[in-house]
Amino acid sequence: MRSWRVTARLKSARCWTSAAATVIPSFRRWTPAHPHALERWRFGRSERAAGQRHGASPNRAAHAAHSMKNDRAQLATSAGVVEVVSEPTYIFDSADNTRRYPHAIPLGEAHRYTAHGVLLNDEPLAVFGDYRCSGVHEHSALTVGESILLAVGGQVVCFSPQPFQVHWQLEVDDATCFGLHFAADHDALISHGELSISRFSRDGRLLWQAYGADIFSEGITLTPDAIEAVDFNGMRYRFNYETGEPLI
Repeated sequence: MRSWRVTARLKSARCWTSAAATVIPSFRRWTPAHPHALERWRFGRSERAAGQRHGASPNRAAHAAHSMKNDRAQLATSAGVVEVVSEPTYIFDSADNTRRYPHAIPLGEAHRYTAHGVLLNDEPLAVFGDYRCSGVHEHSALTVGESILLAVGGQVVCFSPQPFQVHWQLEVDDATCFGLHFAADHDALISHGELSISRFSRDGRLLWQAYGADIFSEGITLTPDAIEAVDFNGMRYRFNYETGEPLI
């Protein structure tokens, strides 16, 4: 039987509606007790980045392209059609970008960013960037009321398209967020991360975070009674919606 340990940790969501950051209360974080899990991830991440270029195994090469199989996502909102596009060549604070956005928001400080652009009715609205890699696909964004949640790198940003306003940003994974999901029966917002499965609130609070023995590269399913995820080695996990605890 796999052993687990629980650690408590503070997480802060950067609140854009006030001058100061909002500090979020402690949440429960489930992590594997295996001491070499992080080292395996670091090695695997650099190996996957090589992917097909170096003739990696089909599974690892497929994982490297997991979040890059599409480059657009569309959402119907009361303000119109919102489209998320990948901006692989976008450089913040540069006048030489092909597409210019009224709002350019790097989510943190770095020299290079993964950039996702947001169009409203085919017009550039905003571009967000994070230093971690991610692609654009059908699970990159979802609507919550009049707001939009967008996964960029390892972060989720919440904003309103019209009038444009960023409400908050939250780090949901130490590596990258593969996708965002919503379980209506539990009113649960779920992040499918490379290293963790997380639940967060509508106002940007990280409620819990669950880790496995390896990266969650083989998909996630929201069932009526549990969040099911599969790691790279094919191990299946079932997490409780309310607490994030693994279910036997």
